Amino acid sequence: MTVDINGTVVDGGKHPRFAGRFNPAGFPIHAAVHESRDDVHVAVHVHTTGLSAVSAHPRAFLPIDQNYYAIHPCPALPFRGLTTDLSYREEIASVLRAPNSSKSSETGAAPASLPSCLLLRNHGIVTLGKTVAEAFSRLFYAVRAADSQ
Repeated sequence: MTVDINGTVVDGGKHPRFAGRFNPAGFPIHAAVHESRDDVHVAVHVHTTGLSAVSAHPRAFLPIDQNYYAIHPCPALPFRGLTTDLSYREEIASVLRAPNSSKSSETGAAPASLPSCLLLRNHGIVTLGKTVAEAFSRLFYAVRAADSQ
């Protein structure tokens, strides 16, 4: 499925049950990622038990094992609940953007200072990547870091 930056379904996809349908509450999160970061092509959002627990902890991820360093920095942002309010996009985007820039570097590569994930307080995580494999790898390490904690 392809959805444009305004939430309009451009291509409904081919899945017989879900063609043309998407979760409008998840749209502001994914739209903010793709709008603010040219280097990110994949955003994976999950809320496992361990990641939800870490997201509720005041200090979020703790540097207690090597998995932490595979996802650091991973800023935390207040979760606004199940919202379709598109103003939430700017708040998310501001955390994901490079300082003094509305987009990432011209090479398309994420500078080391840009987050590779975003923790949504009391909810879960969004991991980012140029590819599915990269985003999933970050998710793998985030889950391990949460489970260790």
